[in-house]
Amino acid sequence: MVVKCSQEWSRIVTIFDDLLTISDNSTMQFTEYLKFTIATARQAGKILQQVTKEKRVARTKSTELDLVTCADKMSEDFIISAIRKRFPAHRILSEEESGSSPNSLISWSPDTLTWVVDPLDGTTNYSHSFPFYCVSIGLTLNGQPVLGVVYNPNLDEMFYAIKGKGAYCSLAVRPEGKLSARGGSAFGGQPTTRSGFSLREPVRVRGVVGPYGPHYNNRKISVSRTRQLSKGLLVTGFPYIIRQKPGDNFRNFQRFCMKAQAIRRAGAAALDLCYVASGIFDGFWERELKPWDTAAGTLIVTEAGGKVTNFKGKPYNIFSDRSILASNGRVHTQMIKVINGK
Repeated sequence: MVVKCSQEWSRIVTIFDDLLTISDNSTMQFTEYLKFTIATARQAGKILQQVTKEKRVARTKSTELDLVTCADKMSEDFIISAIRKRFPAHRILSEEESGSSPNSLISWSPDTLTWVVDPLDGTTNYSHSFPFYCVSIGLTLNGQPVLGVVYNPNLDEMFYAIKGKGAYCSLAVRPEGKLSARGGSAFGGQPTTRSGFSLREPVRVRGVVGPYGPHYNNRKISVSRTRQLSKGLLVTGFPYIIRQKPGDNFRNFQRFCMKAQAIRRAGAAALDLCYVASGIFDGFWERELKPWDTAAGTLIVTEAGGKVTNFKGKPYNIFSDRSILASNGRVHTQMIKVINGK
């Protein structure tokens, strides 16, 4: 059962109040989907944080680098139970329940609303208590993400987007407008981010303070304005099968080291994508990701003004593509050239 976030939702954000038409010509308030998803992600994040370091024992799945903990399953059980109770007709694709094969989706009705869930993205980080992991929940229609929520419980950051409505990030704030002790941010506690918005005061949108109520701010996020790859900060990751199939990401990593200002390897693709959307990273590339890794984050990037493709520059499909390139759009072509060895 989803814990009600009545205080957080005492004033529902009005920027998502428009009714969106779905394929059967019926209407659904995606605001309600967003409300549900944010509350669910936040509670799943609390579950992760409540597991002590001593109990974060990991076991292997497909390879010795592919880990899972009891917390993955606890978070997933909660999320799936919440979705099934609230939306019993919807489909669910989740990492731990579905294993490594999302192919069962092929036979599903194309107009079915499908929740794509990663209950813990960054399991290896989590198992070592490295504080870079998240909960990722996406909602797809006709195979395309239409809603995405990524929650970073360590910094109490909630990234979210609805298709066509922009991308947002909320942080905890004190009533007087300053960041709370827990509501720090990946922006290093600075007054502004690279994308130029202040973190020191809550924002009023049409008279409403944030999507959670008076103790959370609500900022529209956008990608960076970096135009030269040589001045860009990039982020990437390596697949769990790296020891079996090293692939070409080592070569890509080396190439980008020579072309970009710097590269980071943080270990949670969903958060990597959100930080591209926030203007922190200028670009992201990786291979062998699954739908639950990218369903929410890719929508957040595109709604923040970014671009997401495969390595060939074609529109990225979360269910079929094996490579992903996300950027601010301005360095995208330059990144494709580097990946293709040009």
